[in-house]
Amino acid sequence: MMTTQQLLSVRELCERLSVSRDWVYERTRRGCLDLLPVIRFGRLLRFDEEQVQQYIAIRQALSGGGNLSVTEQRSQAMERRSKIMARKRFQEGGLRLRGKKDKYWEGSYYEDVINSDETISRQRRWVSLGKQASVPTRALARRSLRMIVDNLNDPDCRPKRESSLGEFIDRNYMHLYLSTLKRSTQDGHKFVIGKYILPVLGTHMLEQITREMLQGAVNRKHKEGKSWNTVRLMKMVLCSIFSRAVEDGYVRHNPARGIKLPDRPPARVLPILTSEELVRLLAALPDPYRTMVWLACMTTIRVGELLALCWDSVDWENGFLAVRQAVYRGDISTPKNGRERVEALLPEWLDHLREFKRQFAPDAERHEWMFLNTKGTGPFDPTNLMDRIIGPAARKCGIGKVSWHMFRRWGGTTMHRRGVPPKVAQECMGHADISTTM
Repeated sequence: MMTTQQLLSVRELCERLSVSRDWVYERTRRGCLDLLPVIRFGRLLRFDEEQVQQYIAIRQALSGGGNLSVTEQRSQAMERRSKIMARKRFQEGGLRLRGKKDKYWEGSYYEDVINSDETISRQRRWVSLGKQASVPTRALARRSLRMIVDNLNDPDCRPKRESSLGEFIDRNYMHLYLSTLKRSTQDGHKFVIGKYILPVLGTHMLEQITREMLQGAVNRKHKEGKSWNTVRLMKMVLCSIFSRAVEDGYVRHNPARGIKLPDRPPARVLPILTSEELVRLLAALPDPYRTMVWLACMTTIRVGELLALCWDSVDWENGFLAVRQAVYRGDISTPKNGRERVEALLPEWLDHLREFKRQFAPDAERHEWMFLNTKGTGPFDPTNLMDRIIGPAARKCGIGKVSWHMFRRWGGTTMHRRGVPPKVAQECMGHADISTTM
């Protein structure tokens, strides 16, 4: 009868064949198609040297080799694979009680990280598990540590990338994700990142940024007098950044999701343009600026959608205005929320547009801009229009400061006074949420 002393252990077999333990264990797994001749004593593995030599000889003959090159190549491949994967070594982590007066539990564990030069290194981590007053026993502290370590012991765990928040934003977020958004969204995110996020958190490592740190940064901006909408946008940008960091494997959870915003202040009453003031303003404006303001008030479309209208947007037979695109700083994109819609035009509105086309663009093709700028190169710039033409005309009429959004609110208020159902008003104004319309 054969005893275990006559057989080779896993370590001895690795030395005889010059292969790694991973190579041996891979070929002794149950269900392996290329199974090594193994003898099992419970969980103990032993190998008969003659059977192993026959196994090697057969595979060398099939591959046409005369030495262990095939085996060595497989071993090297397994070693390369192990370098790019997290080690499956089981760990429980270390635990100790620290401090003299306010004692607290501190846990330690090892974690594989991918450095900036794409090399993998194993680093030791230290984490505070709570004060002894709230975690009185070692068993409770060990349980908290195990919740962290179990993720690292998972067979599917992979090395985590390490980067500071500023490096991640510059290398990943700006170029890979932010560039896919609309130009107006990009400008808003870049402003918040450059002014409010990078100066405070840019040098911190992503893994070290906690919800408490983000909450403190948001609270400080609110105390400095920043508006509620600015603080809300700051939270939205942080959530977006850390969502991408989770997807790319830099962090395991998004700490920005737990940020609490301060109480929203009461909405201030916005100035509304009266019908008499609108009539005075339209009378003071020459065309095409008069028609721009008139159409913005009647249809309640956004200024970017207004200036991106082409003549084929008007359905002269059925009396509709199709809103298919918007312009922002010369970039043409889809309307806000990505929703195309149609605006109903009354017969007298259609007559107004026909007269406008007859005077200013009688030979215009259907694909040409409805409001072509003075240089003939494309749509008008809304800021220049307001600062140089519409704003001065309003002040001259004694109306005061006006804005494009004020014209849009005038149309929405008029629909409300005329009893238009809120759902219809929402569709006309292109709001994603009816609460905005209300």
